[in-house]
Amino acid sequence: MKNQLIVLSLSALLFIVSSCDKDNELKTVPQFVDLGLSVNWATFNIGASQPQEYGDYYAWAETDTKDYYYWTTYKYNVGEYDEENLNSLTKYCPKSKFGYNDYTDTLIVIESSDDIAHVKWGGNWRIPTAEEFQELLDSCTWKWTKLNGVKGFKVTSNIEGHTDKSIFIPAAGYKTGAKLFNSDPTVNYWTSSLWARQPHNSLDITFHYDEELKTDEDIYNEIYIGYSGRYVGRPIRPVYAH
Repeated sequence: MKNQLIVLSLSALLFIVSSCDKDNELKTVPQFVDLGLSVNWATFNIGASQPQEYGDYYAWAETDTKDYYYWTTYKYNVGEYDEENLNSLTKYCPKSKFGYNDYTDTLIVIESSDDIAHVKWGGNWRIPTAEEFQELLDSCTWKWTKLNGVKGFKVTSNIEGHTDKSIFIPAAGYKTGAKLFNSDPTVNYWTSSLWARQPHNSLDITFHYDEELKTDEDIYNEIYIGYSGRYVGRPIRPVYAH
């Protein structure tokens, strides 16, 4: 009888733990907001569960986080990156002079198997293209603010019928080497688009905030589509394709 009670107690405990795990899973189920754009935007980053959380950091076209972000640890690179000797890439390389042993392909957008948003969340989730991020810039009002003490942008749609819709994008910074760079508020998110002209770089959305340049709550420093080395660790804000 005593053994039966112990078994029942353990079963009850496992049920409680299992229920808690399911509750946590429900809290992190990805959701999107329809801003009236060509794609719907996620409400939080990969690896986060709330809009203000930074989430995880990924090198471009990689699906695992790591302790050190540099060319020597980048999945699609062989050896140390050398500006005098650029032929080190093994995928996403439309120019042979950048490819290892003159490797070349025609890939300029991350494939689904290398897209962390699709790998983690499945379905029609993916990393946004540069064009989709540009649409978010052009069709929304970006207001520098804080959410639960975290600096970032409240991005509100300007599309008729959707002007009550918004998302928050935290200034999560980026990682190179083993360090997170975010001492000055920085917005750096990967797009899924390669910079084909120099394929050791990929396109990102970039914003460095300077308090001295701020004159009004609705005025912000320039935010734009830029580029940087593919090895850099950046947060990911997914989109859901219609």
